[in-house]
Amino acid sequence: MRGYLTHVIEQADAAHARGLTFQEAIEVVDLGEYATWLDAERIVVNFHRRYRELDPAATPELDQMRLMAMMAQKGLS
Repeated sequence: MRGYLTHVIEQADAAHARGLTFQEAIEVVDLGEYATWLDAERIVVNFHRRYRELDPAATPELDQMRLMAMMAQKGLS
């Protein structure tokens, strides 16, 4: 789990440093060895949390239903 969270932080920080928005970042995230984990679409919530930590003014607060809808969409792709 620690490795996964470290990976999430590294990926989110790199995407943020490249100037990607939260929406753009979740489209290009590389889950690497974690792509086969069950519920890999949870990356949406994890990235949202990290983006809010990095720049809350630029990352809108999203309610739980919106995040769940985004997770469902990510799970389909």
